[in-house]
Amino acid sequence: MNEELVKLEQRKQGEQKMEERNLQGTTEGQSTISQQVSPIAELLESSSDVVANVRKIQLVGANMKIPYETALDDAAFVLEGESIPMVNLNLAERDNLMGKRVGAMLNISNFLLNEAKGMDDHSKKLLIRRVGKKIEEEILAGDNIKGLKGIATDSLVPSVTFSITPTEAMLRSLYLKVNSEYRPYCKWYMSEAFFEKVAQIIVNGEYLVKSKTIGGKVIPTLWEHEIEISSAIQSGDTITQSPIIFASIADCYTLAIAKDIEVKQVTGTVEALNGSVSFKAEALLDGCCHNYLSVAKGVVA
Repeated sequence: MNEELVKLEQRKQGEQKMEERNLQGTTEGQSTISQQVSPIAELLESSSDVVANVRKIQLVGANMKIPYETALDDAAFVLEGESIPMVNLNLAERDNLMGKRVGAMLNISNFLLNEAKGMDDHSKKLLIRRVGKKIEEEILAGDNIKGLKGIATDSLVPSVTFSITPTEAMLRSLYLKVNSEYRPYCKWYMSEAFFEKVAQIIVNGEYLVKSKTIGGKVIPTLWEHEIEISSAIQSGDTITQSPIIFASIADCYTLAIAKDIEVKQVTGTVEALNGSVSFKAEALLDGCCHNYLSVAKGVVA
């Protein structure tokens, strides 16, 4: 009987440690970011499809140089004595990345924390989701000042001229701007205001925008490519705005992480006086486009 109780207690402790590792984004005490192929944290990625799909690497040192990927020569069959074609990386053109701090805090009274069961876990999950959404916004439209170098604001991203009222021809031009090798993996990213305009386009008696259901969720599509609506993207009602992006996020954007997403409980003088506790979620990272063949944007002119 005593042995069974000991085993039960050990199992509970093991489950608790696993939950803590999942919340901190670690596996068996090792950073999931350092593994590069693993997610930052399950909750963080579940909050944003964009964050889930970007290429993630570990940011080593004070800054890191990310070379741009450009068109490379193809491999070739060669005869005996012939040279195999050389593939050269474009190391001359690159971006410098450095760790930029992103985070959010939440303050809760000790009374509420004690009365509402599970409030501490809920608060931590809420903070992680908010950080995830902020990273998504920066990937799509960051200004590269405090935040990331976003796609919409990157002058090197190939662009197509749009009017305030979009047409099928404009959308087709943007679609074809992405290299055919990456096009099958692309999604559309639009502001809600611009999506409303695109959704009204009719060609040959049919709406361009269709829809499909995946796992009970209705998803709008354009030429079989999913459409994601983001509040970070500009509305497209003013000249120079970029209200629409067509991209394979996994192929075009790199997120360099210096410090994993981490959630901590903060109890300082202010919290002690107020009878409260604060939770803080933060990470240290930077990001930029690394492959301009797999992304394009529409610019209102």
